[in-house]
Amino acid sequence: MRRRGTGDSVETPGPTRRPRPGGRGQSETAEEPPVRHRIVAEKLPDGDTLKEWHMVRGDEQLTMCGRELDPRADEQSDEAWGTETAHPFCHTCGALYLRETP
Repeated sequence: MRRRGTGDSVETPGPTRRPRPGGRGQSETAEEPPVRHRIVAEKLPDGDTLKEWHMVRGDEQLTMCGRELDPRADEQSDEAWGTETAHPFCHTCGALYLRETP
């Protein structure tokens, strides 16, 4: 590209290309399948009242925000995320879930 209005013919660099996020030079077929998530309930100490829902990666025991919940707690599919059935939802788990799902 040439700079205009200076009378001089000065070359300036053109636009640079940035790699696509997650690309890292690997082909599309080399990527691992997405991790399935599940939504798990956190109850208040009375054991009956829902405090909030949390997101858990695959078969892990800890929630994405780092809480350890009762392994017998109610669960939902990650497809319920963003719906009324998964409300109220942990803000931290929701933010992390958004960052790692397509």
